[in-house]
Amino acid sequence: MYRMKSFQGYGLHIRSPLPLPELQAVQIGPSDVVVDRGAVSFPAEIAPGTRNAYRIRGDNACFYWQDVGTFLARGGSEIVVDAMPGVEDKLLRLRLLGPVLAAILQQRGHLLLHASVVGLDGEAVAFVGPRGSGKSTLAAALWARGCSLVADDVAVFQDVLADGAPTVLPGPSWFHLWPDTAAALGRDPRALHRICSDVEKRSLPAGRRGPEEPMALRRIYSLCAGGAPAIELLPAQDALKHLIANSYAALFDSQWFHVTGVSDFRQCCALVERVPVYCLTHPCSFEHLQELADLVVAH
Repeated sequence: MYRMKSFQGYGLHIRSPLPLPELQAVQIGPSDVVVDRGAVSFPAEIAPGTRNAYRIRGDNACFYWQDVGTFLARGGSEIVVDAMPGVEDKLLRLRLLGPVLAAILQQRGHLLLHASVVGLDGEAVAFVGPRGSGKSTLAAALWARGCSLVADDVAVFQDVLADGAPTVLPGPSWFHLWPDTAAALGRDPRALHRICSDVEKRSLPAGRRGPEEPMALRRIYSLCAGGAPAIELLPAQDALKHLIANSYAALFDSQWFHVTGVSDFRQCCALVERVPVYCLTHPCSFEHLQELADLVVAH
């Protein structure tokens, strides 16, 4: 028998037998999502040597990672974890709080973008862009100046199709940074823990300076490699392309986007109509990081 504990993340009350230090511990109460251990059979034969596989059908999503285990996310409210013997806890949580929880959030009707979000002057500012474009780096630089961390890497938007301002749900209060990024921010990478033993990225805790309630979305910046730092408002059609290209499902795989694409497209259209989207051009260099942060704050 495993002892269940309660956590808060992305606006959800999550009960889990697994410790989830990336989330905020809360008092036990009514749960939105229940995590449990159990046997999970992948719904198709897995070829020998396959490192990972997944199958998404409606409100059922099954994930398999060779060195981690098999996970089932269903109905927007239940996660079953069938872990491999001896799997590292950090690696297990990396999958659970990444794609598996993302599937639960999409089953609940939320829009997920591959983005980092900070709180600036009481409102949320989101940064989207391809992997390696500097989303986490810029968000961490702004956090170091006193902004709050709302979400890193995965941003969850609610009320996109409702009246009023779209909001961002607060996620785990951790940054995942490459060692050179941590060093550029004045942190010693050797003093930070790896997100798991075979990945060089480091975890930088953001403390509890982040919001506990959904935060109104003020604007979105799409990071684009280029020359001197500059900001330009994107026309609606271009803005929509930038958001769709950075939807979590589209970046994960075409199979997932095939399931969620219509909903993602509708919500991205609504987001573009209600929130300005800017192209934030910048040279991919730590040398200009503080200048870029200055530009965002001034803007």
